Amino acid sequence: MINNPDAKPDMWSLETEANRLTGKTADKAVGAVRNLQDTISPAVGAMAHKAQELARRGQTAVVDSAVSVQHTLNRSLDATFDYVGRKPMQSMLIAAVVGAAASAVLIARNRRNAH
Repeated sequence: MINNPDAKPDMWSLETEANRLTGKTADKAVGAVRNLQDTISPAVGAMAHKAQELARRGQTAVVDSAVSVQHTLNRSLDATFDYVGRKPMQSMLIAAVVGAAASAVLIARNRRNAH
């Protein structure tokens, strides 16, 4: 900074003008940054809110699905126990056939894998 304005009036005025323009530019930059913050902050907030809403919906869907699966399983178990209670001999025969079929499939698969 030039301390003696009388020594070089052209330099003094140039320095003064440069300081004025620098301050004006800095003020514009600060204003632009604040404007950008004001513009971006609501958008970021809205996106965060939307993400939370989607996460909540996903969580609700998972819970609803789990409850539905639990009800279906309970109904299937109830029907199975009811059938076994009403027809125990047929139930044992069905279980034996299913066990034999599963064993045959496993034996055939093991033979294929061994070769």
